[in-house]
Amino acid sequence: NREIYGHFSEHIGGVFYDGLWVGEDILDPLVMDVKRVPFASEDLIYMVPSDDLKQLARGQSMEGRMFQQKFPEMAQAIASGRDILLSSDRVTMIANKDRPSDLWGTPVMLRAWNTLRLEDRLNSAMQATAERLYAPLVLFTVGGTLPDGTQYIPSAKALEAFRANLDAALSSDFRAIVTHAGVQSQEVIKSDRMSNFKNDIDMYDERIFMAWGLTPSILKPQSGTYASSALEFQLASQMLASYQKTLVKIYNKQAAFVAEANEIYEYEKKGDQLQTIYERREIWDPEAGDGEGAFVVKDVPKLAIPKMVFDTVNFRDEQKEREFRQALKQQGMPIADSDIAIGVDIDLDDSAEKYITGVKKKKLDESRMNKEIFRAALEQDLPIPPDVRTYMESAIPPEEYQALVEEYRGKAAQGDTQTGTEIGDNGGLGVSNFDGDMGGGGTRPEESDEQRAGMPRP
Repeated sequence: NREIYGHFSEHIGGVFYDGLWVGEDILDPLVMDVKRVPFASEDLIYMVPSDDLKQLARGQSMEGRMFQQKFPEMAQAIASGRDILLSSDRVTMIANKDRPSDLWGTPVMLRAWNTLRLEDRLNSAMQATAERLYAPLVLFTVGGTLPDGTQYIPSAKALEAFRANLDAALSSDFRAIVTHAGVQSQEVIKSDRMSNFKNDIDMYDERIFMAWGLTPSILKPQSGTYASSALEFQLASQMLASYQKTLVKIYNKQAAFVAEANEIYEYEKKGDQLQTIYERREIWDPEAGDGEGAFVVKDVPKLAIPKMVFDTVNFRDEQKEREFRQALKQQGMPIADSDIAIGVDIDLDDSAEKYITGVKKKKLDESRMNKEIFRAALEQDLPIPPDVRTYMESAIPPEEYQALVEEYRGKAAQGDTQTGTEIGDNGGLGVSNFDGDMGGGGTRPEESDEQRAGMPRP
């Protein structure tokens, strides 16, 4: 059982909000008082001021002045000796109740309290055994009958010197004590091996699982029968799902508090205008009931809060579950891809957009590449690669294909006329005769100015 009190600040603001949750405190249940109102949906939770709170509310220390300045109403109520009624919007009580009429919850672990106490004593026994194993208790006897038959009784100074030598030997790297013959030793508590506590530990683990209605086989399903394991998995799933629902309720209440403070409502589009959606709720009206305040039913704007969704708690193998759903889809069952991709941390809508963008870019790059190769081959009077020719002929109509061939060859012919070359009918590189025949009077395109002037060729 615990109570969580949230701190909401109305001073923190921005462009889109005028208040936010800034923190929370876990209150001590021992200083809380829960009272029930008959036929009410929620219990009333009071905070009984402790002596420390009373001292802060009435004192003049720095901490007291800070508390009185930050919480003036609460400080005034505490100073007067009254209990503090906490707002249901700011306090959250989480309790595991055996029945709805209970005011306080009963922890499940209370069923295993005796088991936990015995397990703690077992841990203490294991620790004591380990300490005796590494540091046994040894009894030294100094004095007695010496080898020559005389009796030796050491003095207090001699015993103190022996203890000093023993401490020095234990704290040094080379442990050795040199003394006379009147010394004997024996181990009072001796342990040369560690006891096996595995069976005891397993017994306590089983008893703790029993407090939740489970058995240890849920951790290793192959050790038990299929029916019992499946039932335990289902029970654990239901308990965890119930806790998820509790968290969703807490979140919805806190999110509604923020949405109402910042006037964030849901809208619907009608034509070209946005209209607020209204819903009927029971709210507290401070002006109702002759100015004393009362609960009334009104049509108020519907609060817009983000929806919290948890993954379904499922102990089954997700890989096998996906394969099973995929097999059903292949057999003709209408199952969406999003239902097949369970346990996959991927936004399918976002991934689909990325996939379409990637495929489009690849196709456009392929078309651009083939077109550039096609153009360069024609302009440079080179053979067109077969795959590019096939792609271009299949991608565009024949008349457009022929128009591109004439356009690119025309540009090549125009450029080669200026440099002394032209495109032949067979697609080869021709030679232009400006002032002679091909027998030797003409000028070859590769000739330089010096060669044209009559200089011998190298």
